[in-house]
Formats: sequence, C-alpha cells, structure tokens
Amino acid sequence: MFSSRACMISEMHFVLEKVTSQGVRVGQLIFSGGRIVQETPMCLLYTRSGSTPHLIHEVLQDIPERPLAVLMTLPSLYELPGAVTMERYKNGAHNFFSLKDHLLYLSIQDPSAPSSSSYNESGTTSVWSHSGRHKVSVKDYASFVESLRPNVFESLCDSASSISNMQKRVRKSVDRTLLFLDEMLELRNSSKALQECSLLGAIVGGDDITERIRSTEETVKRPIDGFVIEGFDIEHSPDCTQAVLSKVSSLLPPDKPRFIHGMGSPADVFRAVENGVDVFDGAYPYMVTQRDSALVFPLCWMLDQVDCKSVKHPMEINLGDERFADDFTPFMDGCMCYACKYHTKAYIHHLVRTKELLASVLLMCHNLAHYIMFFKVLRSATMAGVYEDWKAAIVKISFNN
Repeated sequence: MFSSRACMISEMHFVLEKVTSQGVRVGQLIFSGGRIVQETPMCLLYTRSGSTPHLIHEVLQDIPERPLAVLMTLPSLYELPGAVTMERYKNGAHNFFSLKDHLLYLSIQDPSAPSSSSYNESGTTSVWSHSGRHKVSVKDYASFVESLRPNVFESLCDSASSISNMQKRVRKSVDRTLLFLDEMLELRNSSKALQECSLLGAIVGGDDITERIRSTEETVKRPIDGFVIEGFDIEHSPDCTQAVLSKVSSLLPPDKPRFIHGMGSPADVFRAVENGVDVFDGAYPYMVTQRDSALVFPLCWMLDQVDCKSVKHPMEINLGDERFADDFTPFMDGCMCYACKYHTKAYIHHLVRTKELLASVLLMCHNLAHYIMFFKVLRSATMAGVYEDWKAAIVKISFNN
C-alpha cells in the first residue's frame, strides 16, 4: 500500500549508541552525509518566525554550544513570512532565515502555546497566528513544506488531549491523524521536494492508553523516518504521562528517532528520556523567560561538587521578587552566559520591574545557555554510567524545594 522510496532517500539518519538500564538512549542524528551531527538526548533551538525569541543573531552566537538543530513552528511561519512569500522566494527557509549551517525541523503547533485542538475539523488542522485561525489541509501544508524545504517535518496531525476532550473526540483525533499521514505519503511519493525532507509521524491519543496503542501501531506501519509523541498539555499529569510514554516507547522501533512536544521541565525530561525519547522541542527556556524567571537548578558536573551538596536549591527564581533588589551576584556562579558574566540579579530585577526589553534578552541568554548545558551534562552522565546518581542529586536538591 505504501511506497518505501521516500523513506529510503531521507537525509536524516539515526545511530543508536547505547541504551542504559534506566531506558535512556544515547545516539546521534546525522544529516547531509555527516556534515551535521547532533548528539542525543538533545533539545532543539526553539524559534518563532525563524528567530530565537528576544535574541538577535549576534547575541545568539555567544550562547555556548548552542544546537544546530532548529525548531520552526507552523503557526509562527504561516502568516509571517507566509506561504505566498516563501513560494515566490523559491530558495527555502535555510536561505531566507540565514540558517544555512543548521538543520530545520518544522512542527505543526507551537509547544509553548496552549492546545486549541477542539477547533480542528475533518480534513483540516487549525493553526493560530496573530491574525487568528487558519484552516490547513494536507495539500496546503505539503505545498508550504515544499517552499520551506526543511530537513525534517512533522506530518499534519490532530493532537487532542484526553484531559480536555471526551473519548470520542480523542478517537477521532487518531483517525484523522492517520488519514493525514496517508495523504501526505501519497503526495510525497510524487514530489521530489518532499522526498528530500525527512518525515515524522505523529503519535496522538492523549492520555487514553488504548488510543495511544492504536495510534502507535498504525503509525509504525507507515514508511516514515521517525516519530513525534504529541498531545501533552502544558499542565499534563505526571502519572498519566509516565503510563503513556512507557507504552508508546515499547511499541516504537529502536532504530528511528523519537521527538516529543510539550515536555520541557527537568522533571519532564527525566521522565521522557527514561522512556526512550531522543529529541525535545526546546521551548522551555522561552517559557521560563516569559514569566520573568531564571533557571538556577544545579547541573552537578561532578557528584562531589559543592552545589550538589547543598541542602536546597530552587529550580528557578523570579527576578520580579523584591529580595533581589540588593543582590549583586550573578544568576549562577561559573555560568559562562553573557548575563552571568556581566550583570547581577539586582540589575536584572530593576529591568524586570521597569519593564525594560533588555530584561527578557538577558533572561533568555541565561535560560537558553543553562538548558543546553543541562542536556550536555545529561549525556555525559549517561555515557559515564552515573546517570541515576546524577539525577538523584538534582532531584534531592531542587525538585522538592
């Protein structure tokens, strides 16, 4: 029924190097014949309309070890620059956004925004931009992907959550998502531009285990290059999430990458990587920045570090709090981000209270750098065989504070 041609010529390759007893997978995403290699587990570089929120290009270049894998969201691109502009431009998103040395992944929804799946209809998915709702069909989406030419794109999906929807609605979301995927595969077979992009199938079904199983088993049958676990609300239930991830992971083939949307906090990351997730959307630093906060949980480079012996350490601090008005220390000692090297909590507190735009710039600089380093240490601890001890140290210090 399905041609395997498109899957075989994909430029994305996943190499699984190690699976720990905790279920954590360490591997590599390889693109362009080895020109771009990204180690997993990893976070993507979250963007809106092709740019990292609050950061200009020059500032972004100073972020230590920033990912070369970029998340581009359909809602932020569908209006600006828009389908018509990209079709007329004809040179793709890499050139349009000056991201020639990056790999681009296009998602259907913005993981930092609340889900609006109740507005989806038969044959279309609703995408929300500043001007309102856009009804996007598979044909519309395929045409936009052809003009953008991302390295990887998510198939159109209806990611309804069980928390806010009845079982009938969740079942319909699975049916609709599978239909969208089949339509995309048919279009892909006749489009060279789509064949040059790697295609990810969406696993939906909310917290309904039966529907998650059906979605996973059916999606696995299709000739696709990887998977996206969708359908988690920003405020999802940890217990339900664990059950869903555990079951879905057991049904996915080990040789293809697993992306996830809507799970970005350290607690979520631990839960997801222990269930075999490889790639995270990277929106979490932006979400923390939007609430005027800075990530300060210890990274615990080594288990005998001073910060790993602290009695308590918060996950994040809100810079609008008056207690930082006279605090002339950086967010974190030893952090190499621009904000920590040159500014203090007191100064950034002042910027937050006076609503200066620079506050968001400095907070985003730090949060992004800290989050990227979190994933680097996660990979290092896993490869060194001390993941469980490293995780326990962070949980003890910060999670119950």
